[in-house]
Amino acid sequence: MSKHDPERLELKRTHNIQDADILIINGYTKEEALKELEKKYELMTDKPIIIAVGGCAIDGGPLKSKNTELRINVFIPGCPPRPEAIIHGILKGLSKK
Repeated sequence: MSKHDPERLELKRTHNIQDADILIINGYTKEEALKELEKKYELMTDKPIIIAVGGCAIDGGPLKSKNTELRINVFIPGCPPRPEAIIHGILKGLSKK
């Protein structure tokens, strides 16, 4: 078992945003995609923790602007971030929930 395997920490991936406890945004996010994500986020009753992963997600594109409804809870820097940093950020985000 890999030490970087998030499933060992009982973290499971879902493609249904309604089931998500964490929303991970990585890479540059185009404004159109960000608007769609905001619409889906508004439909969610149990708001997930939002994590920005990597330099592009943190410092680049529309996510950097104040014109978004999404508020980042955890920032994971790096280009690319180390796997340990990503897992640490996810656990940090879950501890805030």
